Amino acid sequence: MQFVGNLRLRTRLTLLLGLSILAVIVSIGAAAALMQQRMFNDRVDKLRGITETTLGVAQSLEDQVVAHQMTHDQAVDQFSKAVHLIRFDAGLGYIVAQTLETGMILVHGANPSLDGKPTAAKDADGRLLTDMLRDALRNTNQGFVSYMFAKPGVTQPQPKVAYVARFVPWGVVFTVGAYVDDLDAAFHASLLRLALIGGAILAVTLLAAWLINHDITVSLGG
Repeated sequence: MQFVGNLRLRTRLTLLLGLSILAVIVSIGAAAALMQQRMFNDRVDKLRGITETTLGVAQSLEDQVVAHQMTHDQAVDQFSKAVHLIRFDAGLGYIVAQTLETGMILVHGANPSLDGKPTAAKDADGRLLTDMLRDALRNTNQGFVSYMFAKPGVTQPQPKVAYVARFVPWGVVFTVGAYVDDLDAAFHASLLRLALIGGAILAVTLLAAWLINHDITVSLGG
């Protein structure tokens, strides 16, 4: 307090103004970070919901197999027909069921021609997606992975997130993925709005500080 008391009035006002500017900048940064994380979490929650619905469908069919109401092959066939009809995110989102041990695809929601074939899909860094899924489920039955993957008809890789879950009765994992490049666009738009609001606040603060400083200077001069 003694240090502040020894400062000139103009220096005190400048210090107060600087702290105000810093507070606005920090607030904008914190709000932007929280908003970006929430947008990502919302996308993961959406994928989790689709995955849990898929698990429910598979479990219902498996219960009928256990009750000898249908065979395992019939259950898988009905499951495949259902998965092939499920698309989301403007048709770019789909469900894949595969084994982790062999990487064999049981059902590929976007490309039925891949059903029953091994997968060698890799991300933009050359990592096998099967290895990434295996790492995500090493100590749990559900999780998610983030990676870069090109959209159909596009060569430039885009950020993508996938939610994965084991279905033990069939020895497979379900993967539900979605691109998140739209989140970056929405985040930057929101960040711009926050920056404009922060800039307006700073402009008002600067104007108020100048008026106060001018009034005090004139008063003291008088």
